[in-house]
Amino acid sequence: MAIDVGSKRIGIAKSDETRLISSPKLIINRISNARDFAKIAELIEEYNISALVVGYPINMDGSAIEMSQFAENFAKNLNDFLENKFSIFLFEERLSSFEARDLGYNKISRNHKSKFIDDIAASIILQHFLDEFCQSSY
Repeated sequence: MAIDVGSKRIGIAKSDETRLISSPKLIINRISNARDFAKIAELIEEYNISALVVGYPINMDGSAIEMSQFAENFAKNLNDFLENKFSIFLFEERLSSFEARDLGYNKISRNHKSKFIDDIAASIILQHFLDEFCQSSY
């Protein structure tokens, strides 16, 4: 499962059982870490998730930005909440939001009226992760 974390929303995506295809699942409106983490824990159980990928924003030159630390802290705090039971990977998400917009998100979103693309950005992050790390094992 992938998480595109922001200060206002969290995009969630998951892969199919073969780890070939990523799909956007939902957007969580941020309330608090405790409630957000509890919702993520519910999704982990519901979808039988074995690992998490958290989007890691960086500059085009590869340097860290303010949101890089935010993502690191989110991943660490989520890991603590989940009692270190899951592998959590920080994965570079450069341009995922732009790519989601380029895909014509309003045409592929489950909610055609949604102006947010966080779940689609999470799906793009997860697809890139799957392409880079999971396909070589098949």
